[in-house]
Amino acid sequence: MNAWPWLGFPESRPVLSGALRSRPLFVRPSQPPSRLLFSDPTDGIWVSKAKAFGVPFCWSFAHLANPHVAVVGMTGSGKSFFVKSFLTRSNLVWGTHALILDWSGEYASWVKQSGGHVIRLGEASLNLLDLGGMTPSQRTRQVVEALALLTDLGQFARERQWVRFAIEQCYAMRKFSKRPPTLKDVSAWLKAKSRRASAWDKREMENAVLLLRPLVIGGSDFFAKPSSFALEKLLEAGLVCVDLTALPSESFRSLAGLSLLQFVAEKMRACGPGEGRRLKWWVVLDEAWKICREDGDPVAIVREGRKYAFGLVIASQNPMDVHSAIFSNVGSLFMFRTAFSDSLDYLQKTLGFSDAVRRRIGLLPVGCCAVNLQWAGFSQGDAFFLERVDGEALLEWVSLEVKSVAFSFEKKKFLSELQKLGVSASKALELEAWLSGKSNAVDAGSWVAKLSDVGLADDAVRRHLKQCGFSDEQVSDSFAASFASFLPKSARLVEVDVRP
Repeated sequence: MNAWPWLGFPESRPVLSGALRSRPLFVRPSQPPSRLLFSDPTDGIWVSKAKAFGVPFCWSFAHLANPHVAVVGMTGSGKSFFVKSFLTRSNLVWGTHALILDWSGEYASWVKQSGGHVIRLGEASLNLLDLGGMTPSQRTRQVVEALALLTDLGQFARERQWVRFAIEQCYAMRKFSKRPPTLKDVSAWLKAKSRRASAWDKREMENAVLLLRPLVIGGSDFFAKPSSFALEKLLEAGLVCVDLTALPSESFRSLAGLSLLQFVAEKMRACGPGEGRRLKWWVVLDEAWKICREDGDPVAIVREGRKYAFGLVIASQNPMDVHSAIFSNVGSLFMFRTAFSDSLDYLQKTLGFSDAVRRRIGLLPVGCCAVNLQWAGFSQGDAFFLERVDGEALLEWVSLEVKSVAFSFEKKKFLSELQKLGVSASKALELEAWLSGKSNAVDAGSWVAKLSDVGLADDAVRRHLKQCGFSDEQVSDSFAASFASFLPKSARLVEVDVRP
């Protein structure tokens, strides 16, 4: 007897097999087979569980096209937390060394806590002419290329030739010395030679000295003094962070980063092919795209890394900042929340995933991500989703909400960015306590009002909100909500007719 008489009795209808085939009852989720996701846990890096069926995901490059990893996502999406956990577990499983070029100071404190080494350039010095196991001719070529790319020397061909010749001569004069020459020696050689040169050559040499001057004068001679650390041991010290934040400008940071990558690329080739399926080294670049060119060393590491057991981890808030030669060659892409339409357009066009996947990436909670893997010998599938990444330690997060749109950030980094805008250490502690009292979740209007209370100027508050990813409209809404919070509840806005 029918338990639900109002539904009537079920009817049976004949259905042709063709019609049934066009409407499949069971559809396999777009994720790789379990045997590829769940590799040997003693020879892979545990990440998280897949959203579909909860299959454990242990990352291994055994079946991938290469070991390189790209991580994209907006500020506060969990991108940096993932990279830190990934490097930690890679060291535990494979004993992999890691060199981090830290543009923003994101990793220095974590590396210290993990027992690694932090080199703070600006306080420490890096002699650009250190050989680091290379020949003088190799290093001369690299130094001239770096100076041409990142200084005005690139605009003057003759002056560039004189600098190259001067470096070669300085190396020759130090042939039997253990201490390599410096850029100050190069500048001194050019000055000495210009005194006895013809008028034309003298002018070119003097111009070369002027072009080198910003790198050799006192106070900015970070690259013109003997190195305060051993370059050749940089890749043999476990976890190493080169903190570039103390350098005075972006060009100085780029020069340091490019010089170190030149050394890494030559070291990679000198070490010879890797053995087995274990990586020897990770090189981590976070927002370092000024030094990435089509013929540059990051691209060389991407193209040759698997053969030499080198892996590159590249992270960026905006995937369009990643050089296409790098982006198209990474074996693993982890996509955390990316709410900007141009970034989503670029990812969808590059990877060819569906509109449904695109919508989910824009709504991902903190710590969850979509993954796209390039298989060796297998066809590429659609992106699949992971639950919240399992990290070595849970971080404290702050949430700002403006008109039902929430932005999440790692709390320590969030407050440290405010100190760069002028908030004192004592006021930062006050803000930290205030956020804790609000369970680390506040509306943007209240946050703007609180920043004004601690003395932060409106222009600095606007810059802070823009750094957090707010649009111009969201910044205006936040200030409007802040102003409304100061009005008494009985206050009302009225329209006044001012026409004559």
